[in-house]
Amino acid sequence: MIVVITGYRRCGKDYLAQNLINYLNKKYKVQRFAFANPLKKYITDLFGISIDDLEKLKENKSIKFQIFNKIYNMREFLVKFANKLREFFGDDIWAKATLNQIKKQDSNEYIDIKIITDMRFLTEYKIIKAFDQETNEALCIIRLDSDL
Repeated sequence: MIVVITGYRRCGKDYLAQNLINYLNKKYKVQRFAFANPLKKYITDLFGISIDDLEKLKENKSIKFQIFNKIYNMREFLVKFANKLREFFGDDIWAKATLNQIKKQDSNEYIDIKIITDMRFLTEYKIIKAFDQETNEALCIIRLDSDL
C-alpha cells in the first residue's frame, strides 16, 4: 500500500506520518519516504552537513548564503536548486528518484506500507499513480487543509 500525504507547508504532514508509522508498525512493515529526500541527500553531501543541520538551516531564515552572486536562505536555495534540476532533467526528477529508493528498499525487504509525505505537483501524482498501477498496490491520498 502507498499512502501519500499532501498539504501546505507546516500543516502537519510529517506529524501525521509519524503517528501512522507508530500505530501501523505494530502489525506492518512501514517506511516514510519524501520527494525532497533525494534533494536533501545531495545538498547534505555537497555542503558536508547532516540532515538535522540542513533542517535547522531551513527553519532559520536569518542565515543567508551567497551562491552565484545572489543571497538566499537555505529554504530559498533548496527551492531554486530543485527547480533548476527540474528544468534540466524534467519535472518528474524527484518523484522518479523517490520511486527508485522505494524499489531498491522493496528489493531488499518488502515494505507493506510506504508513506510519502510531500506530494505537491501533478507530475508527482502521475508518477505515483503509474507506479501504483504497475505494482497493483492500493493507493491512499490524504490531503491536509489545516494544521494538526
